[in-house]
Amino acid sequence: MSITKSIPTNFGVDASYWEITQIVFDAEKNNVAMQMKGWKDQEAKADKKDSLAFSQLSLPTDISPEAVAIKNNAI
Repeated sequence: MSITKSIPTNFGVDASYWEITQIVFDAEKNNVAMQMKGWKDQEAKADKKDSLAFSQLSLPTDISPEAVAIKNNAI
């Protein structure tokens, strides 16, 4: 999954194409953390250029551990 949002980097070039590399649900802290890598644009990612940035976003959630357990057992 990717996100298009222009964000300045330490290299003086904005990263405008972001790929979510990991999503983690922490039941004890009741939050979701997403890790993302950013490239200048989608073409740079397609050309296998190195990413310009790494970002982590942590969001609180009201998903209960019980709801996750129920869903996991249903799969």
